[in-house]
Amino acid sequence: MKKRAVIGLLGICFSFTIAGLAADSSQERSHLNWIVTEEQEVDKPQALRLYLEACRWIENRFALGGRTIRPTLTVHVGETCPDAEIAGACVSASSGHLYLPKWDIASPGAIVQATLAVALLQLMDRDEMSRVVKVLLAEDARDFVDARSFLRSAKK
Repeated sequence: MKKRAVIGLLGICFSFTIAGLAADSSQERSHLNWIVTEEQEVDKPQALRLYLEACRWIENRFALGGRTIRPTLTVHVGETCPDAEIAGACVSASSGHLYLPKWDIASPGAIVQATLAVALLQLMDRDEMSRVVKVLLAEDARDFVDARSFLRSAKK
């Protein structure tokens, strides 16, 4: 009788564990939203993995004491940047919107860059945020970052 009770208890614990993992996975997916306007093959599982790795990098790098970072990022695939001066991918760190004209080999890197930009902005305190916003408004009133400029500066 005791053996059945232990087996039953283990079964219940196992089912709660699986349900908890499924809930965590769906919660992480809810932070990465998709708007795909053209019929394109988008590798959403790869994008989710890279998004989560970027979040973990920030958590580990800045030692947040176990605090999880999951910024909400909306990825627009098949839409051009609202800023007409930027021809390729762009991200608005303040709103968390990433615009990709098409899904190509550079798109996963854009997911990582956008995740880092949005997440790091959320880590700032109010005073620091005010200073950064003043600098951004003085230097770039458009509120969008040209993803290609990141690539050029990274290659140097």
